[in-house]
Amino acid sequence: QAHAVTLRVARSPSIGPSHGGTTIRNASTHDALEPEPRSITSVRAHQNLALVKVLGVPDRPGQAARLFEAVQKISISDAIQAEGTGKSAVISFLVRAAHLKGALAGIGAIHGDRVRGKAGYVGLTVLDRRMREGSGFLARVTGALARARANISLISTSGPAITVGIQASNLQRAVSAVADEFDLRQ
Repeated sequence: QAHAVTLRVARSPSIGPSHGGTTIRNASTHDALEPEPRSITSVRAHQNLALVKVLGVPDRPGQAARLFEAVQKISISDAIQAEGTGKSAVISFLVRAAHLKGALAGIGAIHGDRVRGKAGYVGLTVLDRRMREGSGFLARVTGALARARANISLISTSGPAITVGIQASNLQRAVSAVADEFDLRQ
């Protein structure tokens, strides 16, 4: 606080060149009522992931716990999606590509041939604290990805974050589309 330092946090070089970034500053050194120039404060790409889908999971208590206990030593990304039909569910999640074989073996021991896995995915996370109270962020993110022709294999939302699982081959187009949608380029 005593030094009035302003920081600019830029996008990771692993997802392309940074054009702009997020400014962090002490509010007492600037007009506290000044509007923020952008809504989105962070776009992150978690690369080298694999998508795991478990089909036909009985839709009853304890089944997800049983599944995740089988892979508890494997790092699972923060993107998890479950879809139930009343009798069974599909549970999808992202793991590091290096752990795909272990995830398939662990879950396969329980669910047999109902587990599928494929490498070549990234988890793209869009973060803004205003998502907690605001609306329309999910529509804007998914709309931007649709315009970029980046198919979404998985969506997870939690508080101020939206994470989508997309094929790695679509990463540059997806990041560019989100940057354009939220005016992240300067």
